[in-house]
Parts: sequence; structure tokens; C-alpha cells
Amino acid sequence: MVADWNSRFGRMREALLIAVGSTALMTVPATAQTAGKGQADSQDVIELEEIVVTARKRNESVLDVPIAISVFSADKLEKANVKGLQDLQNTVPGLYYQERGNLQTYVSIRGVGGDARNIGLESGVTIAVDGVSSGRSNAYNMDLAQIAQVEVLRGPQGTLFGTNTIGGVINITTKRPSDDVAVSADVSYANFETVRTTVAASGPLSDTLFVGGTVSSWNSRGYIYNSMTGSWVQGQNRIGGRLQAQWVPTDRLEIYVTADKTRDRRAEVLTQIVAPYVGYAATNVPRDRYTITATSPNKDDRDMTGVNATVDYALDEGFAIKSISSYRVVKTDVASDGDVSPQLLSASGPYTDDAKFFTQELRLVSPADWKLRFVGGVYAANTDGSSFRFLNSGTFTTTLDAGIKTETYAAYLNGDFDVTSFLTLNAGVRQNSEKKDGHFRQVRSNSAALTYNFPDLDRKDDGTSWTGSVKLKLSPQASAYATVSRGFKSGGFNTDTLGSAGLSASSLSFAPESVTNYEAGLKTMLFDRKLGLNVALFQLDYSNRQVLQFNDAGPGTLPFITIRNAASSRTRGIEIDGSLVLPAGWSVAGSFSYLDAKYRDFENATAAGASYTGNYTEQTPRYTGSVAIDNVTPVGDGRALLHADASYNGVTYFDAANNPLNVQEGYWLFNGRVGYERELSSGQNTIGIFAFGRNITNKDYFLLKRQAFAGNQGQYGAPRTYGLQLTYKY
Repeated sequence: MVADWNSRFGRMREALLIAVGSTALMTVPATAQTAGKGQADSQDVIELEEIVVTARKRNESVLDVPIAISVFSADKLEKANVKGLQDLQNTVPGLYYQERGNLQTYVSIRGVGGDARNIGLESGVTIAVDGVSSGRSNAYNMDLAQIAQVEVLRGPQGTLFGTNTIGGVINITTKRPSDDVAVSADVSYANFETVRTTVAASGPLSDTLFVGGTVSSWNSRGYIYNSMTGSWVQGQNRIGGRLQAQWVPTDRLEIYVTADKTRDRRAEVLTQIVAPYVGYAATNVPRDRYTITATSPNKDDRDMTGVNATVDYALDEGFAIKSISSYRVVKTDVASDGDVSPQLLSASGPYTDDAKFFTQELRLVSPADWKLRFVGGVYAANTDGSSFRFLNSGTFTTTLDAGIKTETYAAYLNGDFDVTSFLTLNAGVRQNSEKKDGHFRQVRSNSAALTYNFPDLDRKDDGTSWTGSVKLKLSPQASAYATVSRGFKSGGFNTDTLGSAGLSASSLSFAPESVTNYEAGLKTMLFDRKLGLNVALFQLDYSNRQVLQFNDAGPGTLPFITIRNAASSRTRGIEIDGSLVLPAGWSVAGSFSYLDAKYRDFENATAAGASYTGNYTEQTPRYTGSVAIDNVTPVGDGRALLHADASYNGVTYFDAANNPLNVQEGYWLFNGRVGYERELSSGQNTIGIFAFGRNITNKDYFLLKRQAFAGNQGQYGAPRTYGLQLTYKY
């Protein structure tokens, strides 16, 4: 019987590989998730390296992970001049990342995620650095300095991570201190008087103690001119650093401690007046997209501090135990001219969000060579968040004061069982319990009906997440999988501006949401490891989706936010990504994503009873894609490096109403980097000079569109930037 099954499986495997090979010959390969060997030293045809990931808490080939995952090595990040997560937008299938200031960073994967600017709303996508969640979305847009690898995991991942996640995980691993002295520096100058620097050093203090440090800064004048104040906005003034210490007293014990701090000060407008110019905007038409007429202050200040401690201990028989402890503080203070005009229709500030996070995770990992392998852990977190808002309309003021304390406890277990050498079953479960307590107070100076005081807000949500998959090892270089997983995100409170009368404490509350993900995928290395190609088909069924809506009540009022549960939405799609190695130091990579994301049931979506059933879900482009070309060519005593990439972002609706005024049509962005690098002496002592550009065609596109004060507002993406970069490595 076994022999018969092996024969059948062999025929099935051959058929699948032939099909994949035929597809590959007709498909432009796609994503920058692998790095080639020896490109600096040879013009010969090379092969793709095996990619090792830690997504499932052990080192394993990306081909053996039964989930869709994109991986960026340090080399790939450097060649593409990636400095932050915003630079990865459109290079990862299904990833949507838009930054509108520190308080309004929107991150989603396959349409799951969103804007967690409200302290009563949890994030749908987790961004983890060395196994620790970076906290709320106001801590997401960090510098990517001294990064070893970035892994983007798509779909619910709660059975593998201490922090619960319903949409996916961006898993960032930093470079550990080296056992030899290592020094690197990166300095660049670009238009808009932009200077970016990174300096890093590490090395041993003894045979068992290794230390490192990194300092990075980003300063820019800004590219939008405020003609009312004679000043520039949309600039940068950021400096941050990280200290590391790794102690290895025995071959069983390793202790790794990091401390980081970021200081961010900038003047930034969150919206601009855009066409069509109606209402108050009709008399305040801007000269161009680079000019505003704002009379109220605009600032965006942020301070982030964190300490992480990781302890790894090897037990007998190949078991390992890990403890991850962290404490983080994020403070944000924003001031904004809401109408961006000489009138005073809305001015905010102080407008603060502060949060303190403490997390503790304890994890047990089984031996890697067992037929039954597992990762299990327990997790506890305590979050103390507070927010204060002061808004001035010129005729009345609104003051908000809110605080939410969240206690989270969870246990998770994820395991693999090798039924045969080619068939592996995977299952995982997570039980999550989350309790929120807080208060909310709003004072409207001209309206007792819009003045609220809710001193006791509380709710408790228990949820179960799970996953199950079947993986077939078709060959040493190909695997197929089918996965079903369910993710859960707790409910919360709307602690933002309230614009309706007669509300109770229960009116602020919204229920948990859940996603069931059905996925089938194929991962391959073809043609003697010259081509890597991955394909994933999926459907996500979203229940009780938490939807944040911006409401404009018209002239003489202030816009307000509502968060409510839509009944359901559904996303179907396909993702393709891969890499191709060519002769003479050339390589090509790219990605493609198609998302058909719609509300299946969203009745009474507004106070007037509008139905959004059948509408496209917000911030979910139907098509995204990218293609990148790299070349490394020996020249004299060094090497010439070239990178060019193009990315496409399809039609995007910015609200659940699918208002035709609030839509961004599809657009392309083009980036590039070219330069020369050579060794100053034997070893890795190298210096390089590069020219780079982002949004080379200076494409105008929107990160947001909305209606406020009966006018149209939006925020543009960054314009063309270009400059020179010097690098040094020792």
C-alpha cells in the first residue's frame, strides 16, 4: 500500500513540477526575497541561496513554511536603499503601508489591519523587532538600521507569536554584535536639504561578552511651503540609537539585551486642500501641491524608548527555552491646522497619545530533528494608554481626555508531524484573554448634549485562534501546502471625538472581529536554483469587521470618528512572487497581488441608514505589483552596482462608502540606485559611492482623500527625491 502511494505521489509530483515549470517560463518572476551568491566576484551564472527564516521560532528553509512569506535580506535592503517600512510598500504582495504622520500610520496585509490611531482600538498587523511588538501604530515608522532580515508573514499568526495578530506580522531581526570588530557608516545628502546618517560599531569585550551600538539621524527642510508663516513643513528631524549586549557564559546560555531611543521633531500637515474646490476651499485654492496657507501651528513630536531582554537556554535532549521581556514607552504630541487655510475652522493641539507597554513571553521549542516538533508558550502584556485632545473651531472648543488599560494573557501551541518524508501535518491553537478598563470625558464648550463623562469603561474578550495545514514536499526544491487559519482581535472603545447626542457608555464599545483564512500555495526553486517562484491562492472571510469612519457634519461643526462592526467582508486573491538569476551578474525579482475585497453585509452603515453592502473595502488596492532589476559587475579593484525598481498600486478607495471623490486611481512609482564599491584593503574594508532616486518621475498620488468642513482634503505621497550616498564597512 505504501509503495502504491509512493508511486501515485511520484506521478503527482512530476505533473505538478512540469506545470510549475511551464508557468515559470511564461511568468515574469517576482519578489526580492532571495540573495545571490558571489555576485561581486564572478560574471558566471550563479544560483539562489537557500533562505532561512525564523517565522516559526526555529531556523528552517522558507520552502518548508506552510504560509505565504516574503523575506528581505540585509543585502537586498541595502541595494534597494530601503530606510524604513514605507520603502517596502508595493514590494510585498498584499502589503499596504501608508504613513500620515506619527499618529496615523495605516498598515494592512490582504486588506486586514488598518489605522489604530485610537487608544481603544488594537492593531491588526504586528510589527515585531527581535520578537517584541513595537507597540501601537505611532511606533511603526522606525528607521531600519542594522537589520539582518525582514520577514513579512501574511495571514493570522497568533499561534506562533506572543503578541496576537489577525492580519499578519512584519518580523524584523536586527544584526547581533559581532565576535570581531566591525564598523559601518552610511551618509547621504538629497534634495530638500535632506541628510541621513547611520553609524554602527560592534565587537567583543571578552570571549563571552559582545557589544554593539547604532546611531541614525534624518534631517530635512521639508518640501511644502507655508506662505502664511514663511516656513517649510513635511520635513524631518529625527535621531535614534540602539545599544546591544550579548553574553554567552556557557554553550547552553545566551543573554541578549538591547536598549533603544528615538527623538522625532517635525512640522507636518496631515491634509491639504484638493480639487474639486468647493465650500470653504473655493476661496482658498492652493497655488500648487507644494504650497499651503495654514495659520495654526503644525507639529508632530514623538519620543520612543524601549528595553528588551532575551534569554535562551538549551535544555537536554535538544529542547530549548526562551524568555523575552520588554518595556516600551511611546509619547506623541501633534498640533494641526485642520482646514489648512487662513480661516480658523479647526485647529488641534495639544493632541497627544501616550502609551507604556510591558510584555513577557516564555517559550519552549522541541528538538528540530524530531518527527513531532512543536513550539509552545505563554504570554502576558500590560498596556497603559492615554490620550488628550484639544480642538478649536473658532466659535467653540472640544476637549477630550481618555485612558485605557489593557491586560492580556495568552497561551499558544504550534506543532508539525512528519507522516512520511514528503507529507507533514501542522496544527496550532491560541487562547487569548484581554481585559480593558478605562475612562472617557468630552467637553464641548457650546453643547451640553455633546459633553460626556464615562468614568468606568470596561470589557473582557476571550478568543481562540487556530491553524491547520498540510504540506507536501514535492522535491528538495519544491513544496505545496494548504492551510486554514482563524485569527481573532479583541473589541474596544471609540475614544475619539464624538459627534452624536444621546450616547451611553455602551455606545463607545465595539465587538471583537475574526478572520478565517483559506489558503493554498506552491513554493519552488527551479532550473538548478536559478528561478524561485511562489504562488498563493486565498480567501479571507471577515466577521464583525471593525470599521473606522471619518464623518463630516458640514460647516460650523467638527468632523468626528465612529468605530463600528460591519457584519462581514470577504477577500479573494492570488499572490505571485519570485526571483530569477541571470548571467553576467544580473538578477530580476518581482511580485503581483490581486485582491477582490468587498463588504458582503454592511447595512445601516451610517446614521441615515446607508447600505455599504457590495462596496470595496477601504485601503485595499485591487492590483499591486513590482519588478526590480539588480546588477553587480566587477570593475577594476571594485564592483559597480545597479538597482532599479518599478511598483504599481491599483485603484484604492479611502472610505467604506466608496465615495468617487475619495479614490486614488492606479499609478506607477520608479526608484533606482547606482554606484561603485571597492575594497580599501583585504577583507571587508570597503567604501562606496552611490546616486539614488525615489519617485523618479515625480508622480503625484494621494495617501488619503476625505471631506471636511464641506470641502475636499487630501494628503499627497512624497515627491521625487534624489541624492548621493557614501558607505563604509570594516
